Amino acid sequence: MLHNLRSIPALLVGLSGAASVMLGCSGDTSGAAPITAPSDLYWSLQLNYRAVNLALVAPYDTVRLSAAALDANGHVITNAGPVTLTAADSTVTVDPTGLVRAHYQTPSVSNPTYVAASVTVKGVTHTDTAWVQVLPAVPVPSPLATFSIQPAVGDSAKVAYNFQGNAENKIVTAIAADNSGNVLRDANTNNLLVSFVSGDKSIATIDRLSGEVLTTSQIGHVTFYASTYAYGVVARDSLLFTIGYPISRNANLILTCWSKSPGGVLSVKHFYPDTITIGVGGKVFFSNGCFSSAFDPLVPDTLDIVFDDATVVPGGMLSILKEDGAGFFAVQQEGIFHYHSAKYGGSGTIISSSGP
Repeated sequence: MLHNLRSIPALLVGLSGAASVMLGCSGDTSGAAPITAPSDLYWSLQLNYRAVNLALVAPYDTVRLSAAALDANGHVITNAGPVTLTAADSTVTVDPTGLVRAHYQTPSVSNPTYVAASVTVKGVTHTDTAWVQVLPAVPVPSPLATFSIQPAVGDSAKVAYNFQGNAENKIVTAIAADNSGNVLRDANTNNLLVSFVSGDKSIATIDRLSGEVLTTSQIGHVTFYASTYAYGVVARDSLLFTIGYPISRNANLILTCWSKSPGGVLSVKHFYPDTITIGVGGKVFFSNGCFSSAFDPLVPDTLDIVFDDATVVPGGMLSILKEDGAGFFAVQQEGIFHYHSAKYGGSGTIISSSGP
């Protein structure tokens, strides 16, 4: 399937995010504070191509870059200053008109060179970068014909966030081929430089070159965009992606064990965290965090997790051996599940949701 494929010269397509309005506030009563309109804010700089594939043979050894200064609405600022273009090294050169010319091969698609652009508007400077791959010759006999970042059959455009800032190694895969069916890029082949960008970085970001999804602690929907300039042909695609609740969480019973000798004092603090939100199908792992003041394990014991709703688990209770260290509760449905430890005290809540 062909997605937004076009020959050069291509129209500059803005991948503008949500517009933002900066509101002033004041403590006096003389009148309303001034409002800075989105059209007055220099928000970003955008190059027409951000992933460029060139070859050391004409006419595939050149490309012309142009940069647009954008306001907070994603509209071009017409009175912006001049564009400064700088090549990273001698692999390519760029002249003041934006003409990039390839001179040497780059090491690999994962090690490209780049051209940086900067524009200053009213004292504010923004930059953008075009990554450039240079090969000795065009790697396919015919022009790029298909380009897509839609999920493969059996895959999905959804992932759960976690607290390490990644998304379970989720990769948005670009699939591209020429009109003879020769593959330039897919899950197993990467001979094409592609640029990825997130439409809402508050929900998730995406690695510029690899397509790896990096989440925040927010759930929601985000659109990812991908684009490439491949030997005279421009291709773009977009994908609506869902970030859901995590599918794995830990709940530790935090105990203070003053002595591991018989008759020693055991003081319960709390479960941490005491409220957990998790996606349906996920697991909550419980563990007994009981250690002595010298950080020596207490005499092996059993931690009980008793659910208020006895139908949640067989018998209404999870019995977790200290020797094993942990046990889990598999969440099978949406709902709110309250639990406590009858033996030690402490309680908690599990909120299960299918997400946005």
